Amino acid sequence: MNKFGALLCAVGLLLSWHAPASATPDTRCQGTPMRKVFGSGAVWNFCWRIEAKEGLVLSQVYYQAPSTLQRRVLGEAALSQIETRRDDGTAAAYLMDTTTGLGGSHLSSLTQAQCPQGTLHAFAGRNVLCSRTKKAGYLYKYTRQRQTEVFQISTFAQRGPRHYQTRWSFYENGTLEPAIGLSGILPSVGNNDAQFGWPVAANNQIATGYTDHYLWRLDFDLDSNSNNDHIEEINSVPTADRTKKDKVLRPVSTERGVSLNPDYKTFWRVVDAEVGHNAIGKISYEIIPQHYDQSGANSANVDWLKHDLFFTAYRDCERHGANNPQNSCTGNMHAFTQDRQNLDGADIVVWYKQSRHYLPRSEDSNRVATRWNRFKLIPRDWNPTNPY
Repeated sequence: MNKFGALLCAVGLLLSWHAPASATPDTRCQGTPMRKVFGSGAVWNFCWRIEAKEGLVLSQVYYQAPSTLQRRVLGEAALSQIETRRDDGTAAAYLMDTTTGLGGSHLSSLTQAQCPQGTLHAFAGRNVLCSRTKKAGYLYKYTRQRQTEVFQISTFAQRGPRHYQTRWSFYENGTLEPAIGLSGILPSVGNNDAQFGWPVAANNQIATGYTDHYLWRLDFDLDSNSNNDHIEEINSVPTADRTKKDKVLRPVSTERGVSLNPDYKTFWRVVDAEVGHNAIGKISYEIIPQHYDQSGANSANVDWLKHDLFFTAYRDCERHGANNPQNSCTGNMHAFTQDRQNLDGADIVVWYKQSRHYLPRSEDSNRVATRWNRFKLIPRDWNPTNPY
């Protein structure tokens, strides 16, 4: 290679190189910075803290694909409420976050044995968070193949007979997966009316069924500007003869609640107004729902359970999907949307409700096997091509 060629090569390397992401990604970080670097060069940067009500809260979540710029995904995210209703109607709905909370004294202290092959992290003098990296199978496999990993953080909270594990999974390809796992012991055994439960013991004791509603709050702040995002709904609509599916894009321009439509494969994405790739479009993150089979659960016919997702413009006092303290805001997700604020170019908050009905089994009689509710946030057009 001649000197001119070497110079061009050096310039090319300089133009393609980006400074490594800092361990403290943003001055608005609330809590303890955490950083995960994958072997490929992909990086997650975020901060975590414990709140008395929500338990684990993330802030200033950034993702960096290999050889690309670091960009922010979320300003803040947490499980904002858990509501439980018994099938027999003998007890009022119980709102976990705002009644007792997932933090404070209900947060479990962890030992290394409870965090196998992981690292313990302390908050307020106690080890309460476990982080670890796990194999996650094929990132892709065709003429070539690549294995991938996932970085997970977890906290655990005990409330009476219930044991909750809050877990966030950070994938090498930019996917985020919030999840809540329920274990413990059956909260009600002894109701003799099998109409509302299931026999779970040799003496024919009946364990009452119940429904949990999990309400997530996701404050999206794509890239550097938190006030220029918008929402799109994407449907794949079958033609009349059901031989094709038409892609239908619809903007969600004002605050509202929306519902899943499995037949149309409905999902939503948060889109940045400025940053993108000329031939493709603007960067965005998809909200990929799961557990469609129970999405419509609303046995008590309350307003804030009528929809699966709610989209609102950011207000600091809107913290909980239900039973929100009404000092300067209204009480729940449905009420947040009633002033129909504009969402075009706004700081957008997504409230995602997942419902799960539990009909006990005899195998649950002494220990309930962990049951997970999860969903995914996936980058769309974050990169012009696959960076891996």
